[in-house]
Amino acid sequence: MRSYQQREAELVIRQSAVPDQFIVLLDPAAGLPTAAAAQLLQHTAAAAAAAAAAAAYELQVITLLGSTAQHQIVGTLGEQDTEASSTTTATARSARGSSSSSRGLSGLVVKASPAALRHLRKSPLVALLLPDVYANPQARGMRRSASMDVNSSQQQQQQHQHQHQQQQQRRLQQQDADTLNSSSSSSSSSSSSSSRDDGAEPSVSSPLPAAASSPEPEPAAAAAAAAAAAVCTDPHKLAAGVAIAAAPSTTAFSWPKCANNRTQLVWIAKACTPAGSSSSSSNLSSSVQYVELRAVLRSSGSVFRTAGPSSACILRLNASRAGWSRNMFGGCGLPPRFAASLPARVRICSNSSSSSSDASLNPSPSPNPKGDPKTPVTPPDDGSPKLPRVPVAGDDVPRSLMQIEAVTAAGVADVSAAAAAGTGSQQRLLAAVMDSGIDASHWDLEYAGGKSFLADDPDAGKDDLGHGTHVAGTIGAKNNGRGIVGIAPGAPIFSLKVLSSNQLGYMSTVIVAVQWLLTDGVKLGIRVVNISLAAYVARGSKDYDSYVTVVCGLMKQLSDAGVVVTAAAGNNNSSLRGNFPASCPTVLAVTFLNTAAAAPSPGSEFLPTDATTEELASTMSAPGSSILSTFPLDQDDTGVYTLTGSSMASPAVAGVALNCLLSGACPAGNTGNQHMATIIAAAQQRLTLSPAYSYAESASRGKLLGPMVWSKF
Repeated sequence: MRSYQQREAELVIRQSAVPDQFIVLLDPAAGLPTAAAAQLLQHTAAAAAAAAAAAAYELQVITLLGSTAQHQIVGTLGEQDTEASSTTTATARSARGSSSSSRGLSGLVVKASPAALRHLRKSPLVALLLPDVYANPQARGMRRSASMDVNSSQQQQQQHQHQHQQQQQRRLQQQDADTLNSSSSSSSSSSSSSSRDDGAEPSVSSPLPAAASSPEPEPAAAAAAAAAAAVCTDPHKLAAGVAIAAAPSTTAFSWPKCANNRTQLVWIAKACTPAGSSSSSSNLSSSVQYVELRAVLRSSGSVFRTAGPSSACILRLNASRAGWSRNMFGGCGLPPRFAASLPARVRICSNSSSSSSDASLNPSPSPNPKGDPKTPVTPPDDGSPKLPRVPVAGDDVPRSLMQIEAVTAAGVADVSAAAAAGTGSQQRLLAAVMDSGIDASHWDLEYAGGKSFLADDPDAGKDDLGHGTHVAGTIGAKNNGRGIVGIAPGAPIFSLKVLSSNQLGYMSTVIVAVQWLLTDGVKLGIRVVNISLAAYVARGSKDYDSYVTVVCGLMKQLSDAGVVVTAAAGNNNSSLRGNFPASCPTVLAVTFLNTAAAAPSPGSEFLPTDATTEELASTMSAPGSSILSTFPLDQDDTGVYTLTGSSMASPAVAGVALNCLLSGACPAGNTGNQHMATIIAAAQQRLTLSPAYSYAESASRGKLLGPMVWSKF
């Protein structure tokens, strides 16, 4: 494991300039970007020929800014290449045709040796020369990409050994798994009609007599009985059945599709009378019989479903299958063999003292971010446009969505009609994710196409890192009962691939993607763009003002086109000033909160207390720790994964922005800045109605994170 110092050293490297890589902005009078590029190469080649031939000279054009040939490598030009460059000029001009009025910047991204750089600085064609900087994902917990491994062959060997061990283990478990599946199939057909997520009383077979079902309890069971003092419940609730969560105590346990990293196993226990006893309970404790096993989603507590309404992951005690039932449910006063840590007895509490203890038996997290077990009440309707809401179809509901009230007792936003045609027009509105790509095959995402800006990774519908797919799920995971649900469920999402599988991106690539948005993306209906990346340029450095001019200038053009841009503020527990594009005034910078506590995360960037009105008007917060969202299927067969950071908070604001546009609360024709003001005003309104909705922001801490976003629309 890397030490803290090693991670900090990596961070410093990632936030520095890209070695020998520069953004060259050309004088507008130079003409077309491609023609200007060739002219520039000719100029520098002539200068190089006049210089000392012994000096190392290299100038490689990587990208043409403002050109349709975004990924064409023009080539490395030396002293003999002026004729080739003339050919390049003619070819590029011909390919470009009449489309010379591209919006945005005109220039190049180049690799330049020191000698070439000196000549670039002297060229009359160059208006501005900037060092390119890394733009990196703001997430913690990313899996290590194979392309980042130095000893990949050794890792592959270890993986093969691990797979072989897993195969052996699966073979040993197969007999138990077959028995379990057989029973599950038979019980599912007989009980699916009575299986409900609301904890209704199931019909169960008679408890197995302890004397007839199994031998004396194992030592582990005896230890569990001793630990039963921690389990306390009301006698009336025990009679109806109480839920107790536990992990299997043996590798022989297998429940394909139901037992996975998304779910938690919960056994339902009822009071019982062991053979030879005259009473099922005393004044202090009671023996229990486990009668039902449920696989519930960790974040919401609802019963997991593998495919549809009749596929609830519920198993019930079956007295006709004594061996299987002993393994799964134990006997009266005996824990299951497969979960020996479960208590054989539970304490009986009075009604007045049981409330706090019973809470520990309930595996479902509270939907209220402050821990109130009541469902949050939606504020009074103020008449503003809102999307209709529909019930969640059995999907896992990330706690973060409940915190910002994207999911309430009324359900989740129904964007199906609005997303198809938009509001007030026939153009479909899209959200774009500028990231590492999106898994186009994911069952929980409505992939609307994409464009890659990486020369060596052209498939925008493939995500080898997982970061972009995770971001996309928070915005628009479908309400289909197959995974998680997003803020704008089923909304079409467009992939803008700028980040490689080794977690490295460049600001120059982001600039190219933004230019494409201005010329082509807006025409497709893209009106929300999430950029969960940050590139750092220190305030006060010689390049800072130029970056503000270039990057923030492009972001303003997006805002003027009616596009809302949300961006990760950063994860370095420092001022977000200097993080691009988050520090631009027409971008919503999103800081992140601790999801469990609804409090500022100690790792989030922030605004200092001397923040300007302009900065406060473009900063919001959202839950960002331990966020469950979609993940590429070729990297996790469950299709979900948990990550932390402002990268995970930013798409929550993007999802709310998309709903604002789809509902009409953010009217077509307004600028992105005006949409931002609507979204921030809603968050401030919610905080005014209920101060407990968000965290208590205090300037005395020296950190301002902005109001927590509210999914009002």
